[in-house]
Amino acid sequence: LSVLCAWVVLVGVTRNWWISTMVAVIIVEIMLCVIATVFCIGYEMDIFVSTFVALTIGLAIDYSVHIAHFYVHSQGNRFERTQYALAEIAVSVIGGAITTIIAGLPLFAAPTATN
Repeated sequence: LSVLCAWVVLVGVTRNWWISTMVAVIIVEIMLCVIATVFCIGYEMDIFVSTFVALTIGLAIDYSVHIAHFYVHSQGNRFERTQYALAEIAVSVIGGAITTIIAGLPLFAAPTATN
């Protein structure tokens, strides 16, 4: 459901269904990788893992939407548009990632069912 909502927002923002579909596929791939990794390292789905997965999916959607938006609104060939999108959004994406990591650091001290 979250991917469908993201796709609808992307189509509205970018006015490009192809870019929106590619971003939706990337989001699904990120979700699958995160959930597969969680199970491969032996975690069971509990409240903490569910929160982690939800946050990861939210970040994937957020960053993908921003990069797609900049790509669609840039000029030039595919290579130039990609360079522009990554150059313009890189500072915001990196800043958002750093603040999210810093905000999540106190959670490492939180007690869990396994410790």
